[in-house]
Amino acid sequence: MMRTRNWPLLAALFALVAGATSTALADGKSDVALAPQDTMALLHVDLRALRGTSLFQDILKQIKTRPDAQQGLAEVKKTFGFDPETDLHGVTVILSDKFSENEQMAVVVEADVEPKTVAAALEKEGKGKLTRTQHEGTEVLGGPGGEGLAFTAGKRAVMGPKPMVERALSASKGKGALAKDGALRKLVDGVDTSKHVWFAASLPANVRQQMGPQGKDLESVSGSIDLSRGIGLRLNIGTASAEAAKAIVTQVQAGVQDPQAQPMLTMLGIAPALQAMKTVAKGKVVSVALDLTQDQVMKLKAMAGMMMMGGGMGGPPGAPPPGARTLPPPQK
Repeated sequence: MMRTRNWPLLAALFALVAGATSTALADGKSDVALAPQDTMALLHVDLRALRGTSLFQDILKQIKTRPDAQQGLAEVKKTFGFDPETDLHGVTVILSDKFSENEQMAVVVEADVEPKTVAAALEKEGKGKLTRTQHEGTEVLGGPGGEGLAFTAGKRAVMGPKPMVERALSASKGKGALAKDGALRKLVDGVDTSKHVWFAASLPANVRQQMGPQGKDLESVSGSIDLSRGIGLRLNIGTASAEAAKAIVTQVQAGVQDPQAQPMLTMLGIAPALQAMKTVAKGKVVSVALDLTQDQVMKLKAMAGMMMMGGGMGGPPGAPPPGARTLPPPQK
Protein backbone atom coordinates (compact mmCIF):
# COMPACT_ATOMS: atom_id res chain seq x y z
CA MET A 1 0.00 0.00 0.00
CA MET A 2 1.12 3.56 -0.61
CA ARG A 3 2.39 5.02 2.63
CA THR A 4 1.22 8.54 3.43
CA ARG A 5 2.27 9.02 7.06
CA ASN A 6 4.73 11.74 6.10
CA TRP A 7 2.56 13.11 3.33
CA PRO A 8 -0.55 14.65 4.97
CA LEU A 9 -1.70 16.13 1.66
CA LEU A 10 -2.06 12.70 0.11
CA ALA A 11 -3.72 11.28 3.20
CA ALA A 12 -6.25 14.11 3.32
CA LEU A 13 -7.16 13.73 -0.35
CA PHE A 14 -7.72 9.98 0.00
CA ALA A 15 -9.77 10.48 3.16
CA LEU A 16 -12.06 13.01 1.51
CA VAL A 17 -12.65 10.78 -1.49
CA ALA A 18 -13.35 7.70 0.66
CA GLY A 19 -15.77 9.31 3.01
CA ALA A 20 -13.83 21.31 -10.92
CA THR A 21 -12.35 24.80 -11.69
CA SER A 22 -11.97 24.01 -15.38
CA THR A 23 -15.23 22.73 -16.82
CA ALA A 24 -13.27 21.20 -19.66
CA LEU A 25 -11.72 18.77 -17.17
CA ALA A 26 -14.67 18.41 -14.81
CA ASP A 27 -15.92 15.10 -16.19
CA GLY A 28 -12.50 13.47 -15.81
CA LYS A 29 -12.44 12.13 -19.34
CA SER A 30 -9.20 14.01 -20.04
CA ASP A 31 -7.56 12.02 -17.25
CA VAL A 32 -7.74 8.93 -19.46
CA ALA A 33 -4.66 10.32 -21.22
CA LEU A 34 -2.72 9.63 -18.01
CA ALA A 35 -3.72 5.95 -17.91
CA PRO A 36 -0.90 3.53 -18.87
CA GLN A 37 -1.61 0.63 -21.19
CA ASP A 38 -1.84 -1.88 -18.32
CA THR A 39 -4.67 0.05 -16.63
CA MET A 40 -7.46 -2.26 -15.50
CA ALA A 41 -9.95 0.25 -14.13
CA LEU A 42 -10.78 3.95 -13.91
CA LEU A 43 -13.04 5.64 -11.37
CA HIS A 44 -13.88 9.34 -11.46
CA VAL A 45 -15.68 11.49 -8.89
CA ASP A 46 -16.81 14.98 -9.93
CA LEU A 47 -16.54 16.75 -6.59
CA ARG A 48 -17.54 20.12 -7.97
CA ALA A 49 -20.96 18.82 -9.01
CA LEU A 50 -21.20 16.51 -6.01
CA ARG A 51 -20.97 19.37 -3.51
CA GLY A 52 -24.48 20.49 -4.39
CA THR A 53 -26.06 17.13 -3.50
CA SER A 54 -27.61 16.32 -0.14
CA LEU A 55 -25.70 13.04 0.02
CA PHE A 56 -22.35 14.83 -0.16
CA GLN A 57 -23.42 17.31 2.50
CA ASP A 58 -24.45 14.43 4.76
CA ILE A 59 -21.10 12.70 4.25
CA LEU A 60 -19.23 15.94 4.90
CA LYS A 61 -21.26 16.52 8.05
CA GLN A 62 -20.37 13.06 9.31
CA ILE A 63 -16.69 13.61 8.51
CA LYS A 64 -16.71 16.84 10.49
CA THR A 65 -18.07 15.08 13.57
CA ARG A 66 -14.78 13.20 13.85
CA PRO A 67 -12.16 15.22 15.74
CA ASP A 68 -9.30 13.54 13.87
CA ALA A 69 -10.85 14.44 10.51
CA GLN A 70 -11.42 18.05 11.58
CA GLN A 71 -7.83 18.31 12.71
CA GLY A 72 -6.53 16.77 9.48
CA LEU A 73 -8.55 19.09 7.25
CA ALA A 74 -7.47 22.12 9.29
CA GLU A 75 -3.83 21.04 9.10
CA VAL A 76 -3.96 20.65 5.33
CA LYS A 77 -5.53 24.10 4.96
CA LYS A 78 -2.88 25.69 7.15
CA THR A 79 0.10 23.81 5.76
CA PHE A 80 -0.67 23.68 2.05
CA GLY A 81 -2.79 26.80 1.60
CA PHE A 82 -5.93 25.21 0.20
CA ASP A 83 -9.21 23.98 1.64
CA PRO A 84 -10.00 20.33 0.77
CA GLU A 85 -13.69 21.05 1.32
CA THR A 86 -13.93 23.68 -1.42
CA ASP A 87 -10.74 23.54 -3.49
CA LEU A 88 -10.87 19.91 -4.65
CA HIS A 89 -12.81 19.59 -7.87
CA GLY A 90 -12.25 16.17 -9.37
CA VAL A 91 -10.57 12.87 -8.53
CA THR A 92 -9.73 10.01 -10.88
CA VAL A 93 -8.41 6.71 -9.56
CA ILE A 94 -6.26 4.56 -11.87
CA LEU A 95 -5.86 0.86 -11.05
CA SER A 96 -3.39 -1.35 -12.88
CA ASP A 97 -4.03 -4.99 -13.69
CA LYS A 98 -1.68 -5.83 -10.78
CA PHE A 99 -3.85 -4.08 -8.20
CA SER A 100 -5.12 -7.35 -6.73
CA GLU A 101 -1.50 -8.27 -5.99
CA ASN A 102 0.07 -5.01 -4.75
CA GLU A 103 -2.97 -2.80 -3.93
CA GLN A 104 -1.23 0.17 -5.52
CA MET A 105 -3.01 2.94 -7.39
CA ALA A 106 -2.39 6.31 -8.96
CA VAL A 107 -4.75 9.20 -8.28
CA VAL A 108 -5.27 12.27 -10.47
CA VAL A 109 -6.56 15.27 -8.53
CA GLU A 110 -7.85 18.53 -9.96
CA ALA A 111 -7.59 21.27 -7.33
CA ASP A 112 -6.99 24.95 -6.67
CA VAL A 113 -3.53 24.48 -5.24
CA GLU A 114 -0.22 26.24 -5.74
CA PRO A 115 2.47 23.66 -6.66
CA LYS A 116 5.31 25.69 -5.14
CA THR A 117 3.48 25.97 -1.82
CA VAL A 118 2.82 22.23 -1.73
CA ALA A 119 6.43 21.39 -2.65
CA ALA A 120 7.80 23.71 0.04
CA ALA A 121 5.50 22.21 2.66
CA LEU A 122 6.45 18.66 1.70
CA GLU A 123 10.11 19.65 1.76
CA LYS A 124 9.71 20.90 5.30
CA GLU A 125 7.64 17.88 6.34
CA GLY A 126 10.17 15.46 4.84
CA LYS A 127 13.04 17.12 6.71
CA GLY A 128 15.36 17.00 3.72
CA LYS A 129 14.26 13.57 2.50
CA LEU A 130 12.15 14.90 -0.36
CA THR A 131 13.65 14.12 -3.77
CA ARG A 132 13.19 16.09 -6.97
CA THR A 133 13.63 14.36 -10.31
CA GLN A 134 12.57 15.05 -13.89
CA HIS A 135 10.43 12.68 -15.95
CA GLU A 136 9.10 13.52 -19.39
CA GLY A 137 9.91 17.18 -18.74
CA THR A 138 7.89 17.30 -15.50
CA GLU A 139 9.23 17.53 -11.97
CA VAL A 140 8.40 14.55 -9.77
CA LEU A 141 8.52 14.95 -6.00
CA GLY A 142 9.52 11.76 -4.21
CA GLY A 143 8.60 10.95 -0.63
CA PRO A 144 10.58 8.88 1.90
CA GLY A 145 8.19 5.95 1.56
CA GLY A 146 8.36 5.67 -2.23
CA GLU A 147 5.50 8.11 -2.89
CA GLY A 148 5.45 10.32 -5.94
CA LEU A 149 3.70 13.58 -6.79
CA ALA A 150 3.76 15.52 -10.05
CA PHE A 151 1.78 18.55 -11.23
CA THR A 152 0.51 18.56 -14.80
CA ALA A 153 -1.59 20.91 -16.93
CA GLY A 154 -4.99 22.12 -15.83
CA LYS A 155 -4.20 22.34 -12.11
CA ARG A 156 -3.97 18.59 -11.94
CA ALA A 157 -1.68 16.54 -9.75
CA VAL A 158 -0.81 12.86 -10.14
CA MET A 159 0.06 11.00 -6.95
CA GLY A 160 0.78 7.43 -5.96
CA PRO A 161 3.81 5.13 -5.92
CA LYS A 162 6.52 6.98 -7.80
CA PRO A 163 6.86 4.39 -10.62
CA MET A 164 3.12 4.67 -11.30
CA VAL A 165 3.32 8.47 -11.36
CA GLU A 166 6.16 8.30 -13.87
CA ARG A 167 4.26 5.84 -16.06
CA ALA A 168 1.26 8.16 -16.00
CA LEU A 169 3.44 11.04 -17.17
CA SER A 170 4.85 8.86 -19.95
CA ALA A 171 1.32 7.92 -20.99
CA SER A 172 0.40 11.60 -21.24
CA LYS A 173 3.20 11.91 -23.81
CA GLY A 174 1.85 8.97 -25.80
CA LYS A 175 4.43 6.50 -24.47
CA GLY A 176 2.88 3.27 -23.20
CA ALA A 177 -0.53 4.94 -23.16
CA LEU A 178 -3.91 3.27 -23.04
CA ALA A 179 -4.74 2.03 -26.51
CA LYS A 180 -7.37 4.25 -28.13
CA ASP A 181 -9.04 1.22 -29.65
CA GLY A 182 -8.52 -0.98 -26.59
CA ALA A 183 -11.22 -2.57 -24.47
CA LEU A 184 -11.00 -0.11 -21.56
CA ARG A 185 -11.02 2.97 -23.76
CA LYS A 186 -14.14 1.69 -25.54
CA LEU A 187 -15.80 1.21 -22.16
CA VAL A 188 -14.99 4.80 -21.14
CA ASP A 189 -16.33 6.11 -24.44
CA GLY A 190 -19.60 4.32 -23.73
CA VAL A 191 -20.05 5.75 -20.22
CA ASP A 192 -21.96 8.94 -19.41
CA THR A 193 -19.07 10.92 -17.94
CA SER A 194 -21.32 13.89 -17.11
CA LYS A 195 -22.61 12.12 -13.98
CA HIS A 196 -21.27 12.61 -10.46
CA VAL A 197 -19.44 9.27 -10.53
CA TRP A 198 -18.40 7.11 -13.45
CA PHE A 199 -16.31 3.96 -13.66
CA ALA A 200 -14.99 1.45 -16.17
CA ALA A 201 -13.08 -1.78 -15.64
CA SER A 202 -11.83 -4.34 -18.12
CA LEU A 203 -11.30 -7.50 -16.07
CA PRO A 204 -8.12 -9.44 -16.86
CA ALA A 205 -7.96 -13.22 -16.51
CA ASN A 206 -6.18 -13.14 -13.12
CA VAL A 207 -8.92 -10.97 -11.61
CA ARG A 208 -11.71 -13.13 -13.01
CA GLN A 209 -10.01 -16.20 -11.60
CA GLN A 210 -9.88 -14.66 -8.13
CA MET A 211 -13.62 -14.00 -8.33
CA GLY A 212 -14.31 -17.74 -8.40
CA PRO A 213 -16.89 -19.56 -10.55
CA GLN A 214 -19.11 -16.47 -10.83
CA GLY A 215 -16.26 -14.51 -12.43
CA LYS A 216 -15.45 -16.85 -15.30
CA ASP A 217 -17.97 -15.25 -17.66
CA LEU A 218 -17.41 -11.62 -16.63
CA GLU A 219 -15.25 -9.47 -18.89
CA SER A 220 -16.01 -5.88 -17.93
CA VAL A 221 -18.01 -3.56 -15.70
CA SER A 222 -18.81 0.08 -16.42
CA GLY A 223 -21.39 2.66 -15.56
CA SER A 224 -22.30 5.86 -13.79
CA ILE A 225 -24.05 7.16 -10.68
CA ASP A 226 -26.24 10.27 -10.60
CA LEU A 227 -26.79 11.67 -7.10
CA SER A 228 -28.76 14.79 -7.96
CA ARG A 229 -32.09 13.30 -6.84
CA GLY A 230 -31.51 10.20 -4.77
CA ILE A 231 -29.36 7.61 -6.54
CA GLY A 232 -29.50 6.76 -10.23
CA LEU A 233 -27.29 3.81 -11.15
CA ARG A 234 -26.59 2.81 -14.72
CA LEU A 235 -24.53 -0.35 -14.99
CA ASN A 236 -23.19 -2.35 -17.92
CA ILE A 237 -21.76 -5.83 -17.40
CA GLY A 238 -19.80 -7.34 -20.27
CA THR A 239 -19.85 -11.14 -20.46
CA ALA A 240 -18.20 -13.86 -22.51
CA SER A 241 -21.36 -14.81 -24.39
CA ALA A 242 -25.00 -13.95 -24.99
CA GLU A 243 -25.96 -17.04 -22.99
CA ALA A 244 -23.95 -15.82 -20.00
CA ALA A 245 -25.65 -12.42 -20.20
CA LYS A 246 -29.12 -14.01 -20.22
CA ALA A 247 -28.14 -16.17 -17.23
CA ILE A 248 -27.15 -13.08 -15.22
CA VAL A 249 -30.48 -11.40 -16.00
CA THR A 250 -32.32 -14.51 -14.86
CA GLN A 251 -30.33 -14.63 -11.61
CA VAL A 252 -30.91 -10.95 -10.85
CA GLN A 253 -34.63 -11.16 -11.51
CA ALA A 254 -34.92 -14.29 -9.39
CA GLY A 255 -33.10 -12.56 -6.54
CA VAL A 256 -35.41 -9.56 -6.63
CA GLN A 257 -38.48 -11.83 -6.59
CA ASP A 258 -37.12 -14.17 -3.89
CA PRO A 259 -39.86 -14.42 -1.22
CA GLN A 260 -37.28 -14.87 1.53
CA ALA A 261 -35.68 -11.52 0.64
CA GLN A 262 -38.91 -9.50 0.55
CA PRO A 263 -39.20 -8.73 4.29
CA MET A 264 -35.68 -7.31 4.40
CA LEU A 265 -36.13 -5.33 1.17
CA THR A 266 -39.41 -3.92 2.44
CA MET A 267 -37.85 -2.97 5.77
CA LEU A 268 -35.04 -1.17 3.94
CA GLY A 269 -37.58 0.67 1.83
CA ILE A 270 -36.06 -0.36 -1.50
CA ALA A 271 -38.47 -3.12 -2.55
CA PRO A 272 -40.39 -0.80 -4.96
CA ALA A 273 -37.16 0.43 -6.55
CA LEU A 274 -35.87 -3.11 -7.08
CA GLN A 275 -39.20 -4.19 -8.51
CA ALA A 276 -38.96 -1.33 -11.00
CA MET A 277 -35.29 -1.99 -11.79
CA LYS A 278 -34.64 -2.71 -15.46
CA THR A 279 -32.23 -5.55 -16.22
CA VAL A 280 -31.83 -6.35 -19.90
CA ALA A 281 -29.45 -8.54 -21.91
CA LYS A 282 -28.31 -7.05 -25.21
CA GLY A 283 -26.00 -9.51 -26.88
CA LYS A 284 -23.14 -10.13 -24.47
CA VAL A 285 -23.89 -7.08 -22.33
CA VAL A 286 -26.22 -6.83 -19.34
CA SER A 287 -27.64 -3.34 -18.76
CA VAL A 288 -29.02 -2.41 -15.35
CA ALA A 289 -30.98 0.75 -14.51
CA LEU A 290 -31.79 1.32 -10.83
CA ASP A 291 -33.26 4.51 -9.36
CA LEU A 292 -33.75 5.32 -5.68
CA THR A 293 -35.67 8.41 -4.64
CA GLN A 294 -34.32 10.78 -2.02
CA ASP A 295 -36.82 9.40 0.51
CA GLN A 296 -35.69 5.84 -0.20
CA VAL A 297 -32.06 6.83 0.23
CA MET A 298 -32.81 8.54 3.54
CA LYS A 299 -34.69 5.50 4.82
CA LEU A 300 -31.89 3.21 3.69
CA LYS A 301 -29.35 5.36 5.53
CA ALA A 302 -31.48 5.38 8.66
CA MET A 303 -31.88 1.60 8.60
CA ALA A 304 -28.16 1.14 7.99
CA GLY A 305 -27.43 3.29 11.02
CA MET A 306 -29.82 1.26 13.16
CA MET A 307 -28.26 -1.99 11.97
CA MET A 308 -24.78 -0.73 12.84
CA MET A 309 -25.96 0.24 16.31
CA GLY A 310 -27.47 -3.20 16.70
CA GLY A 311 -24.21 -5.03 16.07
CA GLY A 312 -24.12 -4.65 12.32
CA MET A 313 -26.70 -7.29 11.49
CA GLY A 314 -30.04 -5.72 12.30
CA GLY A 315 -30.56 -6.76 15.90
CA PRO A 316 -31.68 -4.30 18.59
CA PRO A 317 -29.01 -2.15 20.28
CA GLY A 318 -26.84 -4.29 22.50
CA ALA A 319 -28.17 -7.57 21.08
CA PRO A 320 -25.86 -10.09 19.38
CA PRO A 321 -26.11 -10.40 15.59
CA PRO A 322 -28.56 -13.04 14.35
CA GLY A 323 -26.90 -16.46 14.27
CA ALA A 324 -24.26 -15.52 16.82
CA ARG A 325 -23.49 -18.15 19.43
CA THR A 326 -24.51 -17.22 22.97
CA LEU A 327 -23.42 -18.70 26.27
CA PRO A 328 -25.91 -21.00 28.00
CA PRO A 329 -27.50 -19.75 31.24
CA PRO A 330 -25.58 -20.61 34.39
CA GLN A 331 -26.43 -23.89 36.09
CA LYS A 332 -28.37 -23.53 39.33
